[in-house]
Order: sequence, then structure tokens, then C-alpha cells
Amino acid sequence: MSIYKIVSRFDDRTLYECEAESLLKALEAAVKSSADLHGATINWQSHDMIAELLIRKSGDDIEKRKVAGLILASRDWCWNRFVELSGDPLWQWAIDTLSAYVIYGDDAPEILKDARKVEL
Repeated sequence: MSIYKIVSRFDDRTLYECEAESLLKALEAAVKSSADLHGATINWQSHDMIAELLIRKSGDDIEKRKVAGLILASRDWCWNRFVELSGDPLWQWAIDTLSAYVIYGDDAPEILKDARKVEL
């Protein structure tokens, strides 16, 4: 077990700190504990992180949890493949949820930057 600290790259403020067996486990613990990850740089290629962000907002809603599960189960898919799901009734919920974490310079997919509707 190691100590992991998640800090803001803008002001070195500690966003979350814990003891975990891996960085992935520390990130999962941060999301599950409702740690303030706004302002943290999200790895938009991490299926685990994206799914955790969606699960955090899904509560007990089974349909929303299915969206997070699809992301976890589709590790061979990239963003261009997920865009094909835009007709799904929960598409806008997922985009709105994820776009809230977009920050300047984090290489977020264009679909999320567009949804954020701010200058990034």
C-alpha cells in the first residue's frame, strides 16, 4: 500500500489523499468519497475514470449505471465509437455529466468541450 495524493496542477491544492494499492484504486476511492475532483485533470482515455464519474452521478438509477457499465465493458472503443450512441435517451445526461469536469488544456474530446459551452 502506498499513499496517493491528488493535487490541482494549477495551485498544488490537495484534492484528495489516501492509502491505496494503486493509483487507480486511489482515484476510485476519491470519486466514491465524493471528493471535489472539479479542477482536476481527467484522463479522458481512461474507461475506469469515465465510468466512475458517471456512476457517481447515477445514484440508484439502473439505466444510468448501464451507461457506465458499457464504458467499462467496451475498452476497445474510443470516443468516436461512443459518439455513435448519440441517439440513446441517456446520451445527453452522460455528456452533461462528463463535460462538467472539462478544464482548459486537458485534451477532452470535442463533444465534451462543445457541451461545456465555455472558452477552453
